[in-house]
This record gives sequence, structure tokens and C-alpha cells, in this order.
Amino acid sequence: MIFATLVIVILRSLRRIHFTLVTFFFGVVGVIECCIYCLAIGRFDIPDSAWEWFLITSVGILTLTGQILITLALKFEDAGPIALVRTADVVFAFIWQYVFLGVNPDVYTGTGAVIVCFGVGLIAFRKHVTNLPPNHRNRQIYSFLLK
Repeated sequence: MIFATLVIVILRSLRRIHFTLVTFFFGVVGVIECCIYCLAIGRFDIPDSAWEWFLITSVGILTLTGQILITLALKFEDAGPIALVRTADVVFAFIWQYVFLGVNPDVYTGTGAVIVCFGVGLIAFRKHVTNLPPNHRNRQIYSFLLK
């Protein structure tokens, strides 16, 4: 979690740099880390089937898209709401785990997903209330969210 926080802070400070350059260097760092890891464990396997190549390519495309979107979001928005929405990755991970791997979630997993979704919803609602005019009825009702 500390490294995820550092990534958000670093991306926030690089907001004036074009997003493709930032994303490219995150990819370069990832490739270097993978090469070091493969050398450390002494193993590098090439995928055997077309299905494995498809899965690897899909993961790469989705990861690249996610990195571009998070970089652009940090360029135009505050880091706090983005960090909270980024925690929704946990919810998606447990959904994919259930759908694709057949792992049934337990009570703690469900409770955590509900808490994360509630936090994301609350932050989004607070953002909506913040953008209302000062004399709007709903802004006055939900003013406790703005403190």
C-alpha cells in the first residue's frame, strides 16, 4: 500500500508531463523488474498456446489502459478521490476471482467490498454536493459532508 501511495504522489507531481511519457516509463520499470525477477529465480517460460498469448496480451492492454486513465485522472483531479476510487480494484479483484476462478467469497470479503463501495459512493456524493451552488437546498442539507 505504501508503494501505491508513492505512485499516486509521484504521478500527481508529474501532471505537467504528457501522459504517454509517464506511462512509457512505468512500462520500462516494469520490464526491468520482470527481467530481474526472472534472473533471480532462474526461470523464464514462453507461453505454449494461443490462449496463453491471448491472456497475456489482454492483461497487457488492460493494464496499459488502466495506467493511462489513472495518469490522466491524476492530472485533472485531486489525489484523494482518485486514491479511494482506486481501492475499488479490491472489489473487482474479488468479483473476477469468483467469476473466473470459482473461489467463493467469505463474510470478510463481502464486508470489505461493501465498505469500499460505500466509501467510493460517499466521496462521489460529496463531490456532487461540493459542485452545487451555495444557496442550493441539497447543499444546505448535506453541508456536514463539506466540513
